[in-house]
Amino acid sequence: RDSMIVLLCFSLVPQPTGLRRWSAAARRLAQLTRLRPPEDECVIDPPCAPSGDIIFLRHGESEWNAANRFTGWVDVPLTQRGEAEALDAAAQLAAAGVCVDVCYTSTLKRTIKTAWLVLEALDSFNTPVERRWRLNERMYGALTGLNKDETRRFLGESGFEELRRVPPPLERGSCYDPARSSAVTASL
Repeated sequence: RDSMIVLLCFSLVPQPTGLRRWSAAARRLAQLTRLRPPEDECVIDPPCAPSGDIIFLRHGESEWNAANRFTGWVDVPLTQRGEAEALDAAAQLAAAGVCVDVCYTSTLKRTIKTAWLVLEALDSFNTPVERRWRLNERMYGALTGLNKDETRRFLGESGFEELRRVPPPLERGSCYDPARSSAVTASL
C-alpha cells in the first residue's frame, strides 16, 4: 500500500466551524487520489538530455519552390508536400530524442508554418518561438518571381550564376518590394 501525502493549498484559512467538513473533504480527496491513471499519462515532459545543439531546418517546399521561381522575401505559403516535409523532419527529430528549448524563424509564413508543424508534432507547444527578419531568405532583387530555368536559358549559365550571387536591385515601387509588406515592416 502506497503512503500518500496530499497537500491542499487555499488562499482562505478555514474557519473553526468548517474544520470538520474540510477534514472530511480532504480525507475523501486522499482516497480518490489512490486511484491513479496509467503511468504513461503522468509524463509531463518527455525525458530530454541537455545537448547544446543547434539544429538548422529549412522550411518545406513553398508554392514558388514548386514552380521553380526565385522567391526571396515574397511571403508564399507551403505546399502540401512542404507540410509533409515538415512533419517528416519532426518525426526524425522525435526519433533522435530531440527536445527544442527555443525556436527561431524568419518572418516569412513558410518558415513560421514549418516551425509550428514541427513543434506540434514534437508536442512542444510551450517552446518559445522568436521571429527575426534577419533569418529571411536572401533578397533576389529584380530576379524575384522569375522562373529559374527560363532565366538561366536567357542569361546563360555564367550570367545566371553571377546575377544569382549578386542580384540586381528591385525597381522602386515593385510589387515584390519588402517595404510594401506590413509583415516585414512590422518586424523591422
